[in-house]
Formats: sequence, structure tokens, C-alpha cells
Amino acid sequence: KQWYQRRVAITAGTNYVTSQEILTVEEHSEVDQVIEKFVANKRFIGLDCEWNTNSNVSLVQIATCEHVILLRIFKLLNNRTCLPQSLIDVLQNINIIKVGVNIEGDAKLLRTQYSCLVRGWLDLRWLAVNQPCFGKALVLKLKKFEEELKILHNEDVDNEMLRI
Repeated sequence: KQWYQRRVAITAGTNYVTSQEILTVEEHSEVDQVIEKFVANKRFIGLDCEWNTNSNVSLVQIATCEHVILLRIFKLLNNRTCLPQSLIDVLQNINIIKVGVNIEGDAKLLRTQYSCLVRGWLDLRWLAVNQPCFGKALVLKLKKFEEELKILHNEDVDNEMLRI
């Protein structure tokens, strides 16, 4: 079974449109191929985790400029206790900077639940607080992006995309 994908065009600001491919991976055996092809050679990635009501990580989202990769952890593990090694390698690689909002909380969950120490991360909230000029611009861009996603959502973009 191959991972499945779809392409979504997102208006980013008023001057241009980007197009990102969303890859959803549910098979443990497919993770290495997807990570190697789309993530391993990147310098920066977006990272976010979603968890269920028991606080178990159920989805790891990795974003690059070209792709959004949704790793459905609860399906990938299927009675395994370890994350795929290629994912661990990326998460522990200090040369791949992982950025996100409350990424520290996600890193703690991954360490606690899967003994995976996430290295080389930057929480965007720190920039917003400690770099006022950058933080204000970032907040304005994120609010604009959120508004555009809500418009897209009304045009049949599912909730999974909004969480990204």
C-alpha cells in the first residue's frame, strides 16, 4: 500500500499562491522512503504533534516548503513500541531545525512516550515574545493565514488540513 497524497493550493499573503503536497503515511514500512525522499535533506522543517484524550501522540506532522507529511503514529506502530528509525534520526538531528508553536511540549511527549529526544528545535512563541519586530510580523501573517484557511475550509478543505 502506498502512502496517499493530494495537492492543495494555499494563498499565502496577497501576492502569491503556494501549492503543497500532503502525504499521509499509515504503514511503518513506508516511513523510511517518505522521510528520505522529502525530509532528510532539509535544513528547516515544521513539526507538530496531535494527541488523543489519553495524551498519546497519534499524529506527527512534518512540513517543508513543498510537502506536508502526516504520520499516523497510532496506525504506524500497530503493536510496535518504537517509532520508525528514520523518523527518530530526523527528530534527533541537530542540523535539521524543527520549528513550531509549543514544540517543547511536543518534544516532551515524544521523549516520554517513545524515548525519542528531539534536538534542534525552536519554539515560534519565543520569537514572538523575545523578538518584538519579528514577533509582531509573524503574528499578523499567521492571523492572515488562518483567515485564508477558514475561507478555504468553506470551500471543502477538511479539518485535517486546518490543523496543519
